[in-house]
Amino acid sequence: MTLEGPMVAATSVQGSLELLEQAGAAVRPQDLAGLWAKDPVASDVEGYERALDLWQISGAQKATARLIEGLEIAVHGNTFSVHFLTIIPMFKVTEAYDLARPVVMMRRDLRPGQATATAGLGAHGVTVAASWSAPFAGRFEEAYVLRDGGSTLEVTSTISVGTTSATTVQ
Repeated sequence: MTLEGPMVAATSVQGSLELLEQAGAAVRPQDLAGLWAKDPVASDVEGYERALDLWQISGAQKATARLIEGLEIAVHGNTFSVHFLTIIPMFKVTEAYDLARPVVMMRRDLRPGQATATAGLGAHGVTVAASWSAPFAGRFEEAYVLRDGGSTLEVTSTISVGTTSATTVQ
């Protein structure tokens, strides 16, 4: 999955912004910050279900994933954070990515082990990717892109487990 336009690597937020300007980028990471409500009509529900099935997560985890109502994105320094919002108050998941270097984080499927994740800047948004080893070794790639003049956040997710992958747009 790629964003339209060039991808740029950065060593600092200031360096990131300078590289974005050089690349002709229209979106800064800070432009994505805020609360974003999920649009159930515009979301690819079937693709999301295929991704959840591919992950082979528990029924309770699937039910919780289906209850995601939106995202809260924050940008502080080099850190790009995504907080998943649900109607279940005790389900609090925030993933923090560094725009300058790889980070180690919990696996999104909550299985034992860790994932290594990266984030990058593109002309229209931010991409993140994470990979993990067995059990169910795989990876995901997500593009957080502003549409409709910045009023809509579109998230394209591709998850791969083994040789099979599923893509969804929310």
